[in-house]
Amino acid sequence: MLMRMLVILPVAFLLGESHSIKLRPDNTELSLLENTEEKITLKYEVSHIYGFDVETEEGVFSEISIPQGHYIGSIGTPKLPARKELIEIPFGAEVSIRVTGFNVEEYALDDLGITQKLMPVQPSISKSADMDKVKFEYDEPAYNRDAFSDHELASIEVLGTLRGMRIARVVLAPVRYNPITNRIRMYNDLVVQVDLTGSNQDLTKHIKASTYSPYFDVVYQSVLNGRDQDYPDHPDLTTFPVKYLIVSDPMFETVLQPFIEWKTMKGFEVIIGYTNDIGSSVANIQNWIFGHYNDATPDDPAPSFVLFVGDVQQVPASSLGSASNKKTDLYYCSVDGDMFPEMYYGRFSAMNTSQLQAQINKTLYYEKYEFENPSYLDDVTLIAGADGYWN
Repeated sequence: MLMRMLVILPVAFLLGESHSIKLRPDNTELSLLENTEEKITLKYEVSHIYGFDVETEEGVFSEISIPQGHYIGSIGTPKLPARKELIEIPFGAEVSIRVTGFNVEEYALDDLGITQKLMPVQPSISKSADMDKVKFEYDEPAYNRDAFSDHELASIEVLGTLRGMRIARVVLAPVRYNPITNRIRMYNDLVVQVDLTGSNQDLTKHIKASTYSPYFDVVYQSVLNGRDQDYPDHPDLTTFPVKYLIVSDPMFETVLQPFIEWKTMKGFEVIIGYTNDIGSSVANIQNWIFGHYNDATPDDPAPSFVLFVGDVQQVPASSLGSASNKKTDLYYCSVDGDMFPEMYYGRFSAMNTSQLQAQINKTLYYEKYEFENPSYLDDVTLIAGADGYWN
């Protein structure tokens, strides 16, 4: 597949030389050792550390990374590798985490060819920002401290609920750094235990059964312990029709019919709410969607999809993004008010029937695979940037 990629690196530029430091022959692995209603036990084994130099406006720094890793650190302090993983926790449970075992070794980075100070953490930056006004962050007191960093080796944070899964993020940070001596301590074979107090298994099973959808299987599987024996891995099979909600301005009713017929033919249970019936305010629309989701039972599961038909003048956006201050439909579909939507959502942003007809025609043309020459599907254009966690 041909991929055309534009990569934007706003603050720093990677230099050519890189280093691979082999710690052990095996692969880096995060293992789930135990998964019960009382506790979850994980083991983190790191095989390699990678180092490379980064040129910035303040000079050359080094970065170190671990396979499948992320980073920790406050803005301006040394950027240290870590593993961040989502886990599912039962409803009702209070959570805590503790380290139960590790092996520690100390390494002189200079001896490994990593001779610069480690790169400081930079804030995530929007692609629309004026890069000439972006300040390079450097916490000088943090770099003048002759001691190893003392961050927690393991931490956990409950993030919210995603489609019947209560989600927490585990952060494993096995590397501590002394910026004066340019040495690291590597805490390998790190074993941690997440203790779960007060788990309500009956409630957990009821919510999972009431919200199960084969279309969320890829989401369930992305969580380390998010699939169990009660929900077999058959994403193409479902006992009940999958619900597909449509919220539309009534002026689009006629134009929508071929789209509704197609979705029904594909097996969806299409439920339509026209704003002259359900109400046209944000509260009206939100209450209608939330009602369909919250009324779900194991025998009548929650909707999986929501489609808004009309631009924001016809169907208002749910709110403004907390950081972007841009219109978003997220809060129509995040039923419990966190940042995780419970349903997939999208919008036909049409202001009149002609605009909607064009969008429906293109959608049906694609979904029905009516291409005379589908070879263009092999060409993909992507835009990438360094704002992966910017909202």
